[in-house]
Amino acid sequence: MISFFNSILFMYFGVNKLSMKYFQKSDIFLIGAAFISFVLSVSLWFYGYKDEGLFVGLWVPSILSFGCYFKQMLNK
Repeated sequence: MISFFNSILFMYFGVNKLSMKYFQKSDIFLIGAAFISFVLSVSLWFYGYKDEGLFVGLWVPSILSFGCYFKQMLNK
């Protein structure tokens, strides 16, 4: 699963292997979770479940904020 996200980062976002050493497995997991919730939100919105799509769309910044908070706490 991690190699799948690595290949996505390499191909689509232009992340090379040198800059990949700055990403930890937890970072890739959190970015993957945010991406999955974004895709789920968009799919709910376009299938007609607009309220549910908005609710799931709010998860994206929450997941990323959660990750930033714990990353800062671990670096202290």
